[in-house]
Amino acid sequence: MEEECLSNANFDYHAISVYDRQEEFQTRYADAKRVSNFGQNKLKATAAALWQAFSADTVLLSHINLAPIAFLIKMLFPKKKLIIMAHGIEIWDTLGGLKLKALQKADQLIAVSNYTKERVAKQHQIPLDKIVVLNNCLDPFMEKPKSFDKPTELMARYQIQDADFVLYTLTRLSSQEQYKGYDKVIEALAQLTPSHPHLKYLIGGKGDAQEITRIETLIAKHHLQDRVKLLGYISEEELAAHFLLADTYIMPSQNEGFGIVFIEAAFYGLPVIAGNQDGSRDALFNGKLGALIDPNNKEELLSAIQNAKGNLNKADTSDLVQGYFGFQGFKAKFFSACGV
Repeated sequence: MEEECLSNANFDYHAISVYDRQEEFQTRYADAKRVSNFGQNKLKATAAALWQAFSADTVLLSHINLAPIAFLIKMLFPKKKLIIMAHGIEIWDTLGGLKLKALQKADQLIAVSNYTKERVAKQHQIPLDKIVVLNNCLDPFMEKPKSFDKPTELMARYQIQDADFVLYTLTRLSSQEQYKGYDKVIEALAQLTPSHPHLKYLIGGKGDAQEITRIETLIAKHHLQDRVKLLGYISEEELAAHFLLADTYIMPSQNEGFGIVFIEAAFYGLPVIAGNQDGSRDALFNGKLGALIDPNNKEELLSAIQNAKGNLNKADTSDLVQGYFGFQGFKAKFFSACGV
């Protein structure tokens, strides 16, 4: 955005974050003078948003939870163009109060996927021509790997052998969001292990105690302690290495608004297995970046894992993913959606 501001005299912006703190701000993404962080001080953030809206032409709300601010802005400045971003599960189902009123007053919605667009339009009776689809993009600072070889340090850390075929999932393990499908992958491994003894499954990401206990119990039930590992939090510095350690990224989810982790996995050369009933379809570019399966069909999941295992040569899909989901393309679509 900053580069567009410098090159386009007709464009200017100011961003307000309700929850981030100023000391956490990363200046490589934007000019700190154009971003205000309020560290959960909602009153100050609201006042700042109203002040900025006074001189703005377009107001963009990044989440439906900011609906009270959107409603206030539209009431005070009815001629301002109001755009609300629709990510996924937070906006799919019944909304009430100010959230619904804000949606109705918005001039335009930006949906993260075609699935979200269709679901929001149907659920909230929003005309389809009022909703623009803008898929998430890769971080512009992600670097293409110089080598797609498996990191030997991580192989030693997790006892991965050269003959092993590694499935990988990176997600939050939440007892409130049991729709990612990693439990179904564990069940599939229980069936496949006798005939495929070199299968390993790594699950990265923080989780709450209840969900971790549930998954550990499932692993123990199927005697897969030496094949399935819960890695916990993975630092940003080691994210790329963990993708490179894997042979296939797998997450047969059912409620993804988009699934940015899918395109990150593909960027690091991984074939992907995902569900076909949500925004994952957009992330896999309708199957061009991996296999889309019915997440409730055990046979399709088993078949997808076996088919992935049969292809031991990682494809360098970085350039392909950049073409579909690179930042430059995203930026052009974003400004077009906002009328800049």
